[in-house]
Amino acid sequence: NDARSDEPFHDNPLVTNDPHVIFYAGVPLISEENLPLGTLCVIDHNPKYLSQNQIHSLSALANQVVNLLKLRKKKILLEESVLNLKGKNKELEQYAYIAAHDLKSPLIGISGMLKLFNEEYNHKIDTEGLEMLSLIESSADKLRRLIDGLLEYGQSESILKEDKSL
Repeated sequence: NDARSDEPFHDNPLVTNDPHVIFYAGVPLISEENLPLGTLCVIDHNPKYLSQNQIHSLSALANQVVNLLKLRKKKILLEESVLNLKGKNKELEQYAYIAAHDLKSPLIGISGMLKLFNEEYNHKIDTEGLEMLSLIESSADKLRRLIDGLLEYGQSESILKEDKSL
């Protein structure tokens, strides 16, 4: 209540000099792991007495401070996770783009060879062989559309991100 009359504190430099603490009430800030984080305190230049309600309020404020610190820590961890995921997403987009381009070149070669093969040997192949060639061509065409779709998706994502930054 009055640090000047309290034996352990009466000659403390914080009492005898600036900031001239006369009244001090503190509540420890304890983490969920029971680690001390600091103290929430109230000081004054005049002697004071706290009622039970005021002591309870100070304890409630201390709990709120611990909760705010916990939330701040979680926010920082969440922001780090978001940055990490953005980086991983960018890597994945680049990989998908490269993979799509790498798949497209041999597919163009396969499609070209199929057309050439069809033109040269169409009359020498039976009906079953022609059906198989038609299935191969439609599968190659379907794969080409999928790859084109991947490339377009990657480009549209980039365009959307650029528009957001403007």
